Amino acid sequence: MGKGRPPKSAAVHAIEKPKLYGELAERAEIESALRAGEREMALKPPRGLSREAKREWRMVAEILRMYGLLIPANAIILERLARNLADYRVAVRHISDEGIVVKSRRGGWTYNPYWGVKNKLEDKIHRDLVELGLSATGIARLGSLAVRARKTAGDVMDMLVD
Repeated sequence: MGKGRPPKSAAVHAIEKPKLYGELAERAEIESALRAGEREMALKPPRGLSREAKREWRMVAEILRMYGLLIPANAIILERLARNLADYRVAVRHISDEGIVVKSRRGGWTYNPYWGVKNKLEDKIHRDLVELGLSATGIARLGSLAVRARKTAGDVMDMLVD
């Protein structure tokens, strides 16, 4: 049995009031530090990924972080993308070692089984990149939003210098 309703978070107070004082200001600092710690913890790849998939996960996570897209909602897609990228690299390695056409068991020639795997993984990787907003049009849209934000902030000279 609690005593009254739970307190509002400092973020809600910051929306309601332009300036926080005293205990609320301290609580806002503590909450933002906790959120920053959560963000740093989110940069660890999930367990169960292979070494190659973890390497891919870190690479894509850094790109997502740069664009501000590294959020918990994208975690499953990011993990799936990392697995697909690692498997894609394995398939490409097999194709480069054995070739596109290989000898079949009966002695004839056939396509390398990894060729079909590679093609299917390309489609999956493309779908995951689009879902994460990392397609060519998605990145262009993010760039145009950044330019628009700079214009509204009045940093036109900074934009021209960059």
